[in-house]
Amino acid sequence: MQKIRVLVADDNEAVRENLSRLLDLEDDIQVIDIAVDGIEVCKKVNEIRPDIILMDVVMPKMDGIEATRRIRKDNPSTRVIMLSVYDRQKYVKSSMEAGASAYVVKGSSFDELVDAIRRTYKEQQSKIRATSTGE
Repeated sequence: MQKIRVLVADDNEAVRENLSRLLDLEDDIQVIDIAVDGIEVCKKVNEIRPDIILMDVVMPKMDGIEATRRIRKDNPSTRVIMLSVYDRQKYVKSSMEAGASAYVVKGSSFDELVDAIRRTYKEQQSKIRATSTGE
């Protein structure tokens, strides 16, 4: 079974480590790397080509919204799921305008996050198949 390759980008070490450990327990998900800020995630995405990036909205050096904008421009097949403690409409709207596929509040259940990863990956794969078959 091909696993969903995930990069976790968050400036909080506990969040990065806990998410990575929990996600790696899923049969179909593999955390392939982590990043601590927007600049680092932009560099790493070109090297490791993750399927999905779990991206914190507020990070040092470059926020997740700007990082998402850059990643989606240069790597359109990579999907971004925004993670934030904020459920403010301005963050959601800015994230989606930047190219995020989903927005998950950190207070959501782990099952909701895993569901968002799987749905986003499935949508990505459907678009790749449609493009490759000329649909």
